Amino acid sequence: MKITWNRVKLALLTLLVVIVAVAFLYDPLDYDRDPNRRLPADFQTYYQQQLEAGQQAGVRPGNEVRLVRFADRTEYTILFIHGFGASRAGGEAVVDVIANELQANTYYMRLPGHGTNTADHAAHDFREYLDATEDAFAMLPRLGDKIILIGSSTGALLTTYLASKYPDRVYAMIMASPLYEFANPSTAMFDVPGGIYVVEALYGPDRSAAWDDPRKQPGYEDHWQIDQKYRAVKNLADLRRYIVSDTTYGRITAPTLLFYYYKNEQEQDNVVSVPAMLEALSQFGKFSHPHPLNRAVAVAEGYHILMSKYVASDKQFILSEIRTFLDAVRQSEPAQ
Repeated sequence: MKITWNRVKLALLTLLVVIVAVAFLYDPLDYDRDPNRRLPADFQTYYQQQLEAGQQAGVRPGNEVRLVRFADRTEYTILFIHGFGASRAGGEAVVDVIANELQANTYYMRLPGHGTNTADHAAHDFREYLDATEDAFAMLPRLGDKIILIGSSTGALLTTYLASKYPDRVYAMIMASPLYEFANPSTAMFDVPGGIYVVEALYGPDRSAAWDDPRKQPGYEDHWQIDQKYRAVKNLADLRRYIVSDTTYGRITAPTLLFYYYKNEQEQDNVVSVPAMLEALSQFGKFSHPHPLNRAVAVAEGYHILMSKYVASDKQFILSEIRTFLDAVRQSEPAQ
């Protein structure tokens, strides 16, 4: 959107008002999970509740939660968490293959406000993302014994949160393009108290997440929220700011495989920061000891979204790396 001089003046006036009001209005980020929050005793009941909640919210076909079940309980169980504005379609092309090979019960969760509409997408703050993620993780032992977390972008940020908070309960973590820092430095405005008001004064309340690239495949728009509100991005920025810290990284002990799109300095992830990903991984486990199987793998043929059939990437390479990683994790287990 073109920025006019009138918008600039309005933004400056808004900033002045915000500076005066911040001392009275600033609410530091905090999150306390309700200790009395109740979940069903069995996973099937929980799953049906999530499906019904999606139907009531008007979730589009193909964006619902999904359960892939091979048995009542399996040795391995997978939780996939999708990215911001995305859906389970952001990972199924890869995760389905791994789930089948492991015969692992797998749950594709849906973040609040996703797969529905623009207003709903902006109506849920970072605490609701955390509640939904905690719920899914708490239910996962009903599906299997060894929990494998797989996340894409924002979903990988959330798996990072889980692996840090519950280090003894995560068997392995696989991430694609984790959001530890935005590639665009201007998004730092969302971290400034009242910054959202300046953004809206400059650009208006709405943004488009549309992109035109030959790597995008037909059907993409059916599984991503294209029309968005800047308020939704503010919620995402709050989530990132709440989770990202040296303390979060230092507590992670699970073996971790991190994929990132990088071909050269010109052709690399332009949504999230590659250096921030690599720096974060180097901090994993520093409070005890980094897992020796931790590894970052560059994917030369890809995009920010690496595991979706709706975005071209070298999925055979990704699958091969995951198989090698999981084989190594299994071999590193103590003999029974």
